[in-house]
Amino acid sequence: MEVSDKSRLTDQAYWDEVFAGAVPSPKPSKPWRRLLPETPQTRQLWRHILPPLVPKGPAKVVELGSAPGATLLRWRTLFGNEVFGVDFSENGLKAQRELFALYGITDEHSIRADFLSDTFQTEYREAFDIVYSGGVIEHFRDPVEVVNAHLQILKPGGLLMISIPNIAGIYRPLLAKRTVDAHNLHIMRLERFRALFRSPVIQPLLCQYFGQLNLGVAYSGHNRKSRCLLRVQALANMLLRIVSFPENRWTSPCLLFIGRKRLFG
Repeated sequence: MEVSDKSRLTDQAYWDEVFAGAVPSPKPSKPWRRLLPETPQTRQLWRHILPPLVPKGPAKVVELGSAPGATLLRWRTLFGNEVFGVDFSENGLKAQRELFALYGITDEHSIRADFLSDTFQTEYREAFDIVYSGGVIEHFRDPVEVVNAHLQILKPGGLLMISIPNIAGIYRPLLAKRTVDAHNLHIMRLERFRALFRSPVIQPLLCQYFGQLNLGVAYSGHNRKSRCLLRVQALANMLLRIVSFPENRWTSPCLLFIGRKRLFG
């Protein structure tokens, strides 16, 4: 399952730079911030879409490209799943292990590896009940091979969930050119995204633009622009609790696919 370096739009050095100085957990939020509504993306996914689909208890969940690990804590907290995170960034895994340690999760649950390597694929073949990635496959020119790598480590009957940011719409001008260049914009159209999962092995459950509006997609660190975007989004979150915003290719912050690996391909 080795993927050509020519297919990769990023490398380990890119991600080590992204995670340079990453801390194990965010600063405690101010009390008033805890009263602000979640983004529609977060609320819909974790409160409505996933609960009917995710098995509770000791099901094994792996996130590919997991650093710094915060998303996996949601799987653990909400569903009681056993979580594993895979990343090849040394800086990212360091932050993840420190975060996991705060919750009593041992280092063997943070796997430093290229999940596309033959070594990883052989060792973890059909090892997990749920395989998830958020913001991984769009960093490749040929993401079909990367989707197949997700499937190889998923048990038959297991749940596959893949999301990518949609930066081909209104969010693109807010991002640095270097960041945009690290993404495959071609697959950020629903019909092209859906085509990545046309396989006899996959039973599709959901495939759509998703999240209504989330300016956090353009977050780029603790700078003035990012702080301004998050403030505007906080106001939008309150409004979107009352008024529904249509999903579309221009403003939806991500594309989401959920499916099952068939028992017999």
